[in-house]
Amino acid sequence: MSRGLLLFLPLLAGHAVSGAVQQLPALPAASAVNAMQVDASGNIYVAGAFFPSPQDPNNPVGHVFVGELSPDGLRTVWWRIIAGSKDDRALSMVLGPDDSVYVTGTTLSPDFPTTSGSLQPASASTLTQGFAAKLSPAGP
Repeated sequence: MSRGLLLFLPLLAGHAVSGAVQQLPALPAASAVNAMQVDASGNIYVAGAFFPSPQDPNNPVGHVFVGELSPDGLRTVWWRIIAGSKDDRALSMVLGPDDSVYVTGTTLSPDFPTTSGSLQPASASTLTQGFAAKLSPAGP
């Protein structure tokens, strides 16, 4: 069964959010926000991993998500899933001076999405690799 990830936002970096509960786009119940940032306008950025169903409990496969919420936490401005065929996880995030979103994490996916000119367009390794991704201020 697919459910939304609930994000309770009582107070975030000095921005009162009125204790809003935001239901993010439909994700399985096993989802985790690992990083959160707030820009100068109060927009809320989240990054983490979700675990699609059905799962092998001995080998959970996560996929990266990144999104922007309105300052009150009630509206999803944009949402992006970044995933390959194996386990991928967003671990940290920072906003650039132009509100670009920089996300770092880990991947086991040999087909993790890359762009032309990337330092390593594909991985032949079966070991965990690090990734760094830049998303425009508009998200996807």
